[in-house]
Amino acid sequence: YIFFVDDNIIADQEHAIELCKAVQPLHIHWASQGTLTLAKNRDLLQWLGKSGCRLLLIGFESLEKQNLQQMKKAWTINMGNVDEFVQTIHAAGISIYATFVFGYDHDTPVSFTKALEFSMRHRFFFAAFNHLLPLPGTAVYERLRRENRLIDETWWLEPGYTYGRIPFWPKHMSPEELSDRCAEARREFFRYSSIWKR
Repeated sequence: YIFFVDDNIIADQEHAIELCKAVQPLHIHWASQGTLTLAKNRDLLQWLGKSGCRLLLIGFESLEKQNLQQMKKAWTINMGNVDEFVQTIHAAGISIYATFVFGYDHDTPVSFTKALEFSMRHRFFFAAFNHLLPLPGTAVYERLRRENRLIDETWWLEPGYTYGRIPFWPKHMSPEELSDRCAEARREFFRYSSIWKR
């Protein structure tokens, strides 16, 4: 099993097909990261399957349209039917490692339920339910700082900081609730009964 370290291995789709053609004779199984756009290119999907691609990490990020707009990923809204794209990728023999980020301004407790139900419905091989981290130097950090929503402006330097502690004030829940709901979604997805069903 090989993992190609690339944030979006299918960004240049013609190059991705050439890579697949070069990899096919090696008879390996491999994984990488990509986007849903690959579902629109049947030739690429065919070559991914032939070359031994068995898993792609795909960042769905959010199922809330307003969050995607806030993330500057509104283009995903206009792509088409997400459920059909997932089915097309699965039909090519490629499993999906789906990732979601919570804590944007239009997330509510219902957002977690939607993401979990979506992940179970599509029987994703793996799913990550992570919270937003406003990293210094990013637009989201600057926005939260301007809105006085950072709990600590240098949270990453705080002694004993651990992943899971939310360093900002979400709009529709407390920092603790955001952390707890991410953890609960992970527990639900990785329960034995969930694994068995998927």
